[in-house]
Amino acid sequence: MPYPEIVQIIKQESTALGGDDADSGPELNYPIDPFEDILESAGVEFQEPDGDTRDHNVRLTRLDGDMLFRDVANPAFVTLTELLAGEGGLTPVTHRPLDQLVHEIAEDAYLEITRVTGKTSAITYWTDSGKTIKIRDTVITRDGGGKVSQTVVTQYDAAGAPITGETLTTTITRSGGKVESMLMVRS
Repeated sequence: MPYPEIVQIIKQESTALGGDDADSGPELNYPIDPFEDILESAGVEFQEPDGDTRDHNVRLTRLDGDMLFRDVANPAFVTLTELLAGEGGLTPVTHRPLDQLVHEIAEDAYLEITRVTGKTSAITYWTDSGKTIKIRDTVITRDGGGKVSQTVVTQYDAAGAPITGETLTTTITRSGGKVESMLMVRS
């Protein structure tokens, strides 16, 4: 696909709107200076570089001081504030509280260890020592010889309910008593 042509727009400045007297007047046909001039517009619509039709599908505009974005996959306008707040984009602040398996526990928590016949069978993270809301748990299954054969890690949401798609089951295979492989399945 060839590059679209780069064109210069002829500018008209108004001193009443912040323009420069030296650049105003009908006899002057200066192109915009991409390092100095700012275009004023109600919005911008982007067309396919090799397309035959014009449409209003991809637009950048503003309303009441908010910048608005829209495209074919997202036909409803989204503000820059919404994008930065995680409604279409993430910031470190909005990323941190996501309840997902890929995140380690990096919050205030109470850790409970459950044992059966002296061996750990579960590890549970709670929001507090009163075990108010579950954050994450790991259930450990052992074979007849007492070796770990499977672990199931489940992530919980802010209300303490398991999150669909945020459970990781690891099945351990041994050879000669030593771990040979681990099959991990997220569900």
